Amino acid sequence: MNETLKRIVGLLSKDGIESRQYRRKLESITGVSYSAVSQWFNGDTKEIEYKNLKSIADYYQVDVDYLLGDSKSPDSTKDARLSSLVAQCKLLGIGDIAADQLETLLKAAQANK
Repeated sequence: MNETLKRIVGLLSKDGIESRQYRRKLESITGVSYSAVSQWFNGDTKEIEYKNLKSIADYYQVDVDYLLGDSKSPDSTKDARLSSLVAQCKLLGIGDIAADQLETLLKAAQANK
């Protein structure tokens, strides 16, 4: 199993998805067929297409670079996004808000969509 697939499997496992459900979950996230996802796991496909990596990265809120092995932390995108939002809040005069408070607010907002 290549590094990209290992990282994807790690995210799936962290999400509580059982190994027998990996292919179905990835089929749902990417919109590609079950057989195409199976080819990733069987090694029949050298690389996963970028648009599919992007779908997986967006779903798990990680950077594509993390999936490709170019970044060590799956949270690098989320951390950068939160830091940017904290800075924007300060610029807007909202006051000091901690990244963890902002993350809690964002999760609440997403839950209410």
